[in-house]
Amino acid sequence: VTGRTDYFTRQTFGASFAGNVIELPGGPLGTAIGFEYRDEYYQTRPDEISASGDLGGTPPVANQGAHDLFEAFAEIRLPVSNIISIEAAIRASEYSTMGGVFTWRTGIDFSPTDSVTMRASASRAIRAPNLDELFAPPGTSWIGGLDPCVAVNLPTAAQKDFCVTQGVPSAQKDTLETPASEGWTFFGGGNLNLHEEESDTYTMGIVLSPPQIEGFSISVDYWDIVINGAISQVASQELVNNCYDTMDPANPACLAVARDPLGNIYQVDSPLLNLQTRSGNGVDLQFQYQTELSDFFAVPG
Repeated sequence: VTGRTDYFTRQTFGASFAGNVIELPGGPLGTAIGFEYRDEYYQTRPDEISASGDLGGTPPVANQGAHDLFEAFAEIRLPVSNIISIEAAIRASEYSTMGGVFTWRTGIDFSPTDSVTMRASASRAIRAPNLDELFAPPGTSWIGGLDPCVAVNLPTAAQKDFCVTQGVPSAQKDTLETPASEGWTFFGGGNLNLHEEESDTYTMGIVLSPPQIEGFSISVDYWDIVINGAISQVASQELVNNCYDTMDPANPACLAVARDPLGNIYQVDSPLLNLQTRSGNGVDLQFQYQTELSDFFAVPG
């Protein structure tokens, strides 16, 4: 059995304080404050057989990395009146790998009656790249794919000319043949240049608790989330297609594609990257009913 061994350690220290500060006409003013320090260490070690390169491809190498962070937060819940409450929270974080970030959340609850509560919120959140995404050792694998410059894939005249600029011999631009097994080496790994993912979330909803049915409630919430700088790996075929759709030599997708002296693609580089935007929205529907078991069964408690 061959493979690798990963080691991960984390040391954490933190404290938080929460409670009601004063009593207001609408209810108690609730607050919370706290901080946390976290130190994380990552190490990966291939076994002797894998590291020797006898298994083919690029032999894996031992790698390690570490980061630490300090963050502080504060939260408050303000009952403006007996029917309106406002919530707010802030968090400041300092990462050794990417610097300082700031996140927040605000929300409001409006309860015109005991059976109806309307709510809305807005928030900014982040996800820092984890140690594996930052420090994972480079590795290769072979993957099948279609080269737009190969004659049987019917490249356009403009694409043929661009293929020449990318390494296809000019004498072969009209007749480039695919190797016996069409594909290339796919190269990937961690990326120390990653920065945080950042999301903006907006929600609004209503909770109904009909007084005719004790313990029953129904809630409907709409949510909308946009993530900027999402960390992901682009498929090698997508990179190749994007290069020959745009035909821009400065395009990072084109810079990721390497050809051999015969003009065939032999490697596509695809480390983890911060992509542009991911988004989603939807509606959550929840029914809840709570009652005592003794209402149905002769059991204590």
